[in-house]
Amino acid sequence: MIQAEIDFSLLHEAGEYLAAGYFEEPAASPVRRFSRGLRRHFERSPLPPYRGETLYPSGAASLPAGGSAVYFSYWSSLNVDSISLREKIEQSSGSPLSDVLREAGERLESLYGVGSAIPIEYALGGRGYTHSIINYGRVLSEGLDGYSLRLERCASATDSPGKLDFYAAMRDLLAGLRALQGRTCEHIGETIRANPSCRQTGERLLSALGRVPREPASSFYEAMAAANFLWYLDGCDNLGRFDQDLGPYLEQDISGGRISRAGALELVRLLWRNVDANSGWNAAIGGTNHQGRPGYNLLTDLCLEAAAGMRRPSVALRVRKDMPDAVFERAALSIATGCGLPALYNEEAYLEALPHIFDGIGEDACLYAFGGCTETMVHGCSNVGSIDGGINLLSLLPGLVRDRLASSDSFETFLEAYLDSMREAIAEVAKGVNRDQRLKAENQPQPLRSLLIDDCLERGTEYNAGGARYNTGVINLGGLANVADSLAALKELVFEGEIPAADFLAALDSDFTGCEPVRRLIQACPKFGNDDDRADAIAVRVAEAAFRAVRSHRAWRGNTPFEPACIMFVTYAGAGQVVKATPDGRRAGDPISDSIGPVQGRDTHGPTAMLASVGKLSLSAATGTPILNIRLAKELFATPEGRRKFRSLVRGFFDLGGMQIQVSVIDQAVLKDAIARPERHEDLIVRIGGYSEYFNRLSPELKISVLERTEHL
Repeated sequence: MIQAEIDFSLLHEAGEYLAAGYFEEPAASPVRRFSRGLRRHFERSPLPPYRGETLYPSGAASLPAGGSAVYFSYWSSLNVDSISLREKIEQSSGSPLSDVLREAGERLESLYGVGSAIPIEYALGGRGYTHSIINYGRVLSEGLDGYSLRLERCASATDSPGKLDFYAAMRDLLAGLRALQGRTCEHIGETIRANPSCRQTGERLLSALGRVPREPASSFYEAMAAANFLWYLDGCDNLGRFDQDLGPYLEQDISGGRISRAGALELVRLLWRNVDANSGWNAAIGGTNHQGRPGYNLLTDLCLEAAAGMRRPSVALRVRKDMPDAVFERAALSIATGCGLPALYNEEAYLEALPHIFDGIGEDACLYAFGGCTETMVHGCSNVGSIDGGINLLSLLPGLVRDRLASSDSFETFLEAYLDSMREAIAEVAKGVNRDQRLKAENQPQPLRSLLIDDCLERGTEYNAGGARYNTGVINLGGLANVADSLAALKELVFEGEIPAADFLAALDSDFTGCEPVRRLIQACPKFGNDDDRADAIAVRVAEAAFRAVRSHRAWRGNTPFEPACIMFVTYAGAGQVVKATPDGRRAGDPISDSIGPVQGRDTHGPTAMLASVGKLSLSAATGTPILNIRLAKELFATPEGRRKFRSLVRGFFDLGGMQIQVSVIDQAVLKDAIARPERHEDLIVRIGGYSEYFNRLSPELKISVLERTEHL
């Protein structure tokens, strides 16, 4: 059935420029319609105010400014704010605009909703979510004018109708971006004329944005202005390999005397504050450069210095075995402020693991960086998904215990039944994610990322349809430590001990009420995180089976293995709310374990024992990133000797195969006081999952779980 055309001119009058552009050509392809919508949005939507800042935009803002009912998101593409739309419909009641808004809203809301093909029970940490990293370095070196030239070369080399349609969409988008840059300069110029106090910083900024990102950057300041502008344009997502992209501009200007170290540090701090103000995500620094040599530079150092005491961005330091001592010292001093930044990554392990996900990645492996919390992707040329779907491994256990415990003739029989149910659930997750990836490609294109991520232009293929050079998805796994502890308790108490299955089931059914003797026996059983193979061997077996199961399925987008991840940011409390009492002594509704680490407070034999347990888990198979949180005493960081011990602890974990570790340094008394008197601790930051967060923003359950983490001396 052919739908009647919508009067998009009325949508323009209502300030719904994205929707208006989308409906201009109703017979066009989705990517053409979305690109036209973005063009009109860039051409006409209001701009955020300029107040004389050194970078623009600045603070909590969007580019262009928000306010429309129909808006664009970096992760879910085109969205409708139904409440805002309803208000506009009511305000225009009785006019033709009211009917147009209602009809436009209904049609847009009928588009495929990102993630909705994935069953809600498989939404652990994400549901069709997609972070990404645009190719900042390429835009800085080529300029958007260079992208336009490349687009035309690609278009002239094909006669494919589909590709030519895609290139037409990209032309529309580039026209919108040129208009936005011009409008931005006019806006800043008008502000300078109206407010002479803004002149000094404003004229410098105006000079930079008069060139970049349309033209290549020629200085560190221009590169920073362009990177900031592009980051806002991309929806305030990730900065990727920030020090590698912008470091050469800084070193050039430092050597030429055009900027001081202090001036450069202030620019980085400004950008970091912008990221924090918008709850932006990741910036990866250090590691290996394209020549295979250490990639640590002056900007690496400034990034670490600027991170001290900050909440965002989630700075990810790629740690080579030969990383300079000065870099680790700067990182340790930042961590000592309690901000949890930077997180530390095992460079050699990632470089070795990535070819198992991305065939032919070769020297591009050095481009790995992180999106969102810490999902592994390839800077500027990948569509990895983040997090596409996930499974709470512990949620599978209560039903299985009730159905199979009494009838299992051995622990091995019961364990195999659990592993089979886990494999079936992972297969269902993969099936749902692949449905979602296909439907996104058909209904929810991402024009901006199609332009700014390699190799969409060369392939003539839209980003969600597989245009990026590297494509896959991330499947998240949670509750591993609870499962290991639960299985260890069943093995010791039911299959090898003297508690009948019926009595154990009765204790679970009662949520351990009136069954404290059974719960005390459970608490005395081996626990993962103490270098005790009675629990660790079970964890190893479950983890290896889970990682293998995830990687046995291939993503629709790219036909590459899914990446397993263990990422439980603020989600591990909510994940436990729907799970009944479990055999590890956990009561119904309590949080599950945090990411790849032990259950909070159960690692009682010191940090080396905990790290030894985690290091047994074949972590290199979990390239999506297996997050490990560790809480260390503040006094460890108070002296150079203590910081050297910390480095040895990290190096020892990485030598065992650890992929990632992130550190919280907070005094127990401070945490207790923050729970009792939150108004005194507005700036207290803790590390949660793959990012840092203000303690006061956490739920009561999460606050208690942070308090329960073992503080290692």
